[in-house]
Amino acid sequence: MGFDKEVKQVIKLEGGYVNHPADAGGPTKYGITERLARKYGYEGDMKDLTVDEAKEIYKKAFWEKYDLNKIEDDQLAGRVFSFGINAGMKRVIRKLQEGYNLLTDSNISEDGLIGPETLDAINNFNKPDRLLNVLKALQAEYYLDIVRNNSSQHVFLAGWLNRIFD
Repeated sequence: MGFDKEVKQVIKLEGGYVNHPADAGGPTKYGITERLARKYGYEGDMKDLTVDEAKEIYKKAFWEKYDLNKIEDDQLAGRVFSFGINAGMKRVIRKLQEGYNLLTDSNISEDGLIGPETLDAINNFNKPDRLLNVLKALQAEYYLDIVRNNSSQHVFLAGWLNRIFD
């Protein structure tokens, strides 16, 4: 189920075409920035990007590139995917690793990569719901810090928090 369920939710959350003046990402559709679309071969107007094209970009640029299919807990993989789309995957993987380290007496490397050490740790952690909740808390902290440091971003805060808690 993994990717198909999660990408459907992301597209629902991200919505259609937007080009908000406070969003550094510029023209975006279904959460795909024009820059990312071009990197993955899309040449058309962003307003014309289809859901299927967006799904394919998400699959290549996020799900497969960062081995999210190897995370056994679907909710955790989905959270990393969704958070990584607007915060950057390496940052979010570091947050996942940080969350694991906070919950355990382990100290896995916070390198932003889903390698064997991280996979072994999170896939064998016996309370994935706790790890998911800590990752949500770190996600909220990340968004709050953005707004604290740049008041022009407050217009996005409610949507970002909905992304976590809805």
